[in-house]
Amino acid sequence: MHPFPVSEARLARLILCLVIGLSASLSFAETVLHYQGRTMGTTYNVKFTEYRPIDFQVKIDELLKEVNRQMSTYITSSEISAFNQGELERVYPIAKEFAYVVALSQEIFRRTEGAFDPTVGRLVNLWGFGPEGQPEKVPSDVDLERIRSQIGLDKIVLSEQGLSKTSDQVYLDLSAIAKGYGVDLLAEYLEKQGIGHYMVEIGGEVRTKGMKSPGHPWKIGIEMPSSGNRQLLKVVKLENKSLATSGDYRNYFETNGQRFSHLIDPRSGKPITHKLASVSVLADSCAEADSLATAFMVLGPDEAMRIAKRDQVGALMIVRDGNGFKTMVSPGFEPYLLN
Repeated sequence: MHPFPVSEARLARLILCLVIGLSASLSFAETVLHYQGRTMGTTYNVKFTEYRPIDFQVKIDELLKEVNRQMSTYITSSEISAFNQGELERVYPIAKEFAYVVALSQEIFRRTEGAFDPTVGRLVNLWGFGPEGQPEKVPSDVDLERIRSQIGLDKIVLSEQGLSKTSDQVYLDLSAIAKGYGVDLLAEYLEKQGIGHYMVEIGGEVRTKGMKSPGHPWKIGIEMPSSGNRQLLKVVKLENKSLATSGDYRNYFETNGQRFSHLIDPRSGKPITHKLASVSVLADSCAEADSLATAFMVLGPDEAMRIAKRDQVGALMIVRDGNGFKTMVSPGFEPYLLN
């Protein structure tokens, strides 16, 4: 079992072309020090260009292990598992990092008008994208409404004392934001060590600061949203920003000629049906970029672009258009495109 569930789309979307042209040289100014490993059911990469005579591997792994201890639904002794399995209205003490992620989730829930909802897991399971697999038949409207009425991030209460719930059916799953938060945690640790030029990535979610080398920014590739051969679509010049991408082009099933995406709209209880195939989001924090990318995929291109412009969020959307694709780019994303 992986500590966090991870979709094929998230694994594939950026890892192919994560950093373009990262070659090392003998000078400390351009040497790329690289730490890597596994976490949250995927891989991580930490790269920086400033020499330090210490080994960061142990500390990196410790920080990520603590994120899992607090927020992994795959660990039965985690804080989030204790909450999910706990009693109605009982307050469960949680770590300040866990509380921060819940508070940010509540903010994104409000900003996206309910499209980002980390309690959607029971609907995901009902549609067959959880551990039980594809259902024998499409869920009925009665079953959908019964579960939809019992869940919602607004049924979770965060206080100084901890976390409680007002519905015993609420199940919190932070996998759509925890990887981004893990990136932020590692980035902030590097900055505390005085490192001003770095790239941190977990499962395709990326945060950078400074340059890869003098005059050369970190370059991140965004791939074409295709289930076939991987193709590079765009290259982003990422300076002091985070980038996260979400898509629906690999995880779905078809029944009687109808396609059902793994992305469930918590407001309707049903899989998304619009033509948005992939969206990449820029933000200061990777946790914000991660959660907004998921929300924008739920909203679809028009509603997502409306919110991106309203909140001045950088977003690149790849929309199905006949047999091909078209791109939609918010004003906040355009300055970072290299092609």
